[in-house]
Amino acid sequence: MNATTPANNPSHEPHNLFSTQVTFGEYYHLGDIDSLSTEIAVVCGGIEKCTPDYKVDRVNFKYYGIEYIVSGSCKVTLQGKEYHLKGGSMFCYGPHLDHTIENTGDQELIKYFIDVTGSKAPDMLWETFLKEDSPVRLSNIKWIGDIFSQFQECGKLGGDPGRELNSMLIKYLIERIQLEKINTPEAKSPAELSFEKVRTYIEKNFLTIKRMSEVAQACNISLPHICRLFKRFSNESPTHMLIRLKLEKAVEIISSEDYLIKEIADYVGFEDPFYFSHRFKQHFGVAPSNYAAAIKPVNQSEPELTLKAG
Repeated sequence: MNATTPANNPSHEPHNLFSTQVTFGEYYHLGDIDSLSTEIAVVCGGIEKCTPDYKVDRVNFKYYGIEYIVSGSCKVTLQGKEYHLKGGSMFCYGPHLDHTIENTGDQELIKYFIDVTGSKAPDMLWETFLKEDSPVRLSNIKWIGDIFSQFQECGKLGGDPGRELNSMLIKYLIERIQLEKINTPEAKSPAELSFEKVRTYIEKNFLTIKRMSEVAQACNISLPHICRLFKRFSNESPTHMLIRLKLEKAVEIISSEDYLIKEIADYVGFEDPFYFSHRFKQHFGVAPSNYAAAIKPVNQSEPELTLKAG
């Protein structure tokens, strides 16, 4: 595990509800909540980048869980029924719903989750998730990443403020899903299929992509149309997604072994190391050289990483 980052608050320390099969995780925990004294409340949550062999197999889980797949793919088994899900899918499990989540495919599996309790949680989640006993897809996924980011930010506040805000957010999430959901995970519009085609291509080839025009040519979709698709289905532009993936890979390399900044820049597809340093500092708030100096003492036991042509 390269980095697991719980919120900087004693009440947010790593919890046994959180998986260790991740390359990165950011979590919050709002403390034990009496399910009988509150209608619905978020106990904990987080975002995870899962390892290739990620697999969770649970029986009689303590809480109701809601998970949203940001990217990648996984096989989810709910009460013996298998579902092969990709980015944009959401599913729910409960205290009496056995479930398995297994990473599949070549792309990195990134997902949000929240664990929920409360006296009215079963009824509120029934119509949205549990009645169909199957995952849901949403007709408009742009807002979902935003609301799960809000869960993260509010969860980091801790205490009563975190609990109260996330309680409001979970009620809003349930109501909004009722309006947006599509009951069959396979049901996708042509526009969404085009968006997923572009997103998948970028996720698989981001190391070698230098310009978005290359993506447009490879996917046979005009660059203006790609921008419109991302505006509709994503909370970031295609260019921002490409640069973000490059920079996240750069962080992974910096955290693993010593390489010159210009070598890392070249490996992740930046032709100009000065531009790479500029974008890195813009994204992470610190220069790559300073980031490396700060993180190396924490990661001295990380395995060696060999750079190869992308």
